[in-house]
Amino acid sequence: MQSNYPYKKIKSNNHNSFLDYLSQNKFYNAIHDRVFGFCCSNRDYVLSKVSGYDVRKIGGLEQENMELKFTSVHIDSKENNKIDFDITVNVNMDVLGYSGSKKIEDNYMASFYVLVCCSGSIETDLCDFKILNVEEYSQSKKKKPMSGDLVPIISKTEYDKYAKELLEKYYPESLEKSMRIDTSALANRMGLTIYNASISKDMDIYGQIYFDDSSVELYNRKEEQNKKYNIKKNTIIIDMSAVGQRATNCFNMTIAHECVHAFLHRKSFNFARMLNSNLTYIQCQVNGTLKGFDNSSNVQWMEIQANGIAPCILMPYETFKKYADELFEKNHLSTDCLYLNSIEKIIEELASFFGVSIYAARKRLIEVGYDEAYGAFNWVDGKYIRPYKFKKGTLQTNETFTISNEDFVCKILDDSNNNFDILMGKYVFVENHLCINDNKYLDYDKNGNLILSDYALFNLDECCVKFKIKNLDSGTRSINFGLSCYLCRDDSKFIDYDLEMVRNPDFMMSDNWMQKYQAHELNVEEIKNNIRVKDIGDIIKYLMEYLDINEEELSDYSGLSTRTIRRYINKENKVPQKRTVVAVLRAFNVPTSISLLAIQQAGLSFRNGDKDDGALLSILTSMRENSVDQVNEFLSTMDLEPLTKENFI
Repeated sequence: MQSNYPYKKIKSNNHNSFLDYLSQNKFYNAIHDRVFGFCCSNRDYVLSKVSGYDVRKIGGLEQENMELKFTSVHIDSKENNKIDFDITVNVNMDVLGYSGSKKIEDNYMASFYVLVCCSGSIETDLCDFKILNVEEYSQSKKKKPMSGDLVPIISKTEYDKYAKELLEKYYPESLEKSMRIDTSALANRMGLTIYNASISKDMDIYGQIYFDDSSVELYNRKEEQNKKYNIKKNTIIIDMSAVGQRATNCFNMTIAHECVHAFLHRKSFNFARMLNSNLTYIQCQVNGTLKGFDNSSNVQWMEIQANGIAPCILMPYETFKKYADELFEKNHLSTDCLYLNSIEKIIEELASFFGVSIYAARKRLIEVGYDEAYGAFNWVDGKYIRPYKFKKGTLQTNETFTISNEDFVCKILDDSNNNFDILMGKYVFVENHLCINDNKYLDYDKNGNLILSDYALFNLDECCVKFKIKNLDSGTRSINFGLSCYLCRDDSKFIDYDLEMVRNPDFMMSDNWMQKYQAHELNVEEIKNNIRVKDIGDIIKYLMEYLDINEEELSDYSGLSTRTIRRYINKENKVPQKRTVVAVLRAFNVPTSISLLAIQQAGLSFRNGDKDDGALLSILTSMRENSVDQVNEFLSTMDLEPLTKENFI
């Protein structure tokens, strides 16, 4: 936030809100006086900073000819609202010096850096500002560093440390044994009061924490209008309707989230209020941003920190891991079958015991070292997929085996780096995984739907492609998918991310598949040569004869009526329908190159970048062995029309 500075000589290299605030005369003048006093007391140091001349001695120093440039500030958080801060100051000053053997008097320029060590209280708007010391510049190392907006500088690896500090102060018993934390009691011990009330009509704000007494307008759902309410300081308001939008079973997480704001960000808030007197509370929005703050600045890190530390509060590392260890030992996950039957039960029990969502418990379990949890409770396309296993260490935190139908169509199949192998039929898209097209890894359930084999589920790293997730949400900067999952969102509708196929040099096609592929190459060329001059009706008839499929069988495989198939064979349908042609070709389960040639002979084509055409192409390339019901469900998840309807012509 920019200010107008009355003192014209002050300069700062980069925008920094706290440096900007210190640039006011009342601070600058005091700093200027102390720095000049340091120079007068350390003339030899100033002499050493006169470069390019043989200056032997310094005579007079004139304060009005000294210019300061504040280059950076290192802020350390202290108890209550106090802070210590070291300002790095570039000093440029004219000095009267004597050079050479003749002791000629002249003016010279000295340039150097000093560290101005200060303290003050944000609650008093730095009215108690004090300069502790001025010293030669050295790298400032703070125990609890803060940004120029007085936001704590915290790495993800420090989340547990800050959570433990909060619990040691307000809920120490949770660090002694495994227990569910009563978030209402935690808030009360922190001097906070919780109210459940509607906040906004659009339910875009799930929580507000008030650091001052405030008169605000909140939405009254019964009266369907905004009403003014007087809110006392240190109050948390939770809108349970908005919380429900964010995820199921996350009331405790929301309270813990607001407690993090109260514990870590009071200084940030008070400083922001110094710059904007109308600011009285922090609003946490459903979209993961803070309302009332400049979300383009690093103050948005407050929300990232609250999202990351809240789960560490509800599931303290040591006591959570101890309870998880006991559950794993109790369930004896020594065999694959026991693993698949028990891993989800363990996660459910952890979620219930600690009062968090299943997704939060799963994420925390991964953090404490149980990679097994990666394969459980993966929610995609409106459902959980079956649990699976893979070799420990296979996945990084920003990688996944599981992708949505739409991501497969729009981000994977459409990528020229990936589509060659997919178009060649090397992979099949099954159960939201891109799997090697080999009988070893594929099976059918009792309804005839294509599924992963038991072997594949126990060895996913051997047969399925993994994807690197690249977050695109500029509002939260480098926040990754794993951190977003911490918010207990049971689907990714709030997450905007890109996917990149991970190329693994050890990820080879099986010898068995390669042999089959090479053996079929000649047959494929024979078929393509025979259909190059045929129309779609003759192609269908030719493939039925070649593959020995009758009309009834083709109807079952394609989901089309025999009447529709007969009309195409008899050339009664003058304008081929793309979905019908795709349904027939998919039912033949021929290599993609044959299907694409048949599409071309039918006078049809797939448009690049078109979502519907991309989905149809993916059905021909990677879902030929899936059932018709699976194909139609695949399209339904992307709000696209089904491939076939009963008796649809």
